[in-house]
Amino acid sequence: MVRAARGEDVERAPCWMMRQAGRYQKSYRELAKKHPGFRERSETTELIVEISLQPWNSFKPDGVILF
Repeated sequence: MVRAARGEDVERAPCWMMRQAGRYQKSYRELAKKHPGFRERSETTELIVEISLQPWNSFKPDGVILF
């Protein structure tokens, strides 16, 4: 991604994806049923990691950014 930002040649264009609460992903919906509270999902490290890695595992983007 850094090489592409510098304008250098890269094997493929970098991929960027914004996580929009995963409403379309079955795995996220199932997790949200088990953990219905937004605060729990956003303040529990294990859940944060699992939620962040769901699209990573599905689409293999170039990075995951947490805010």
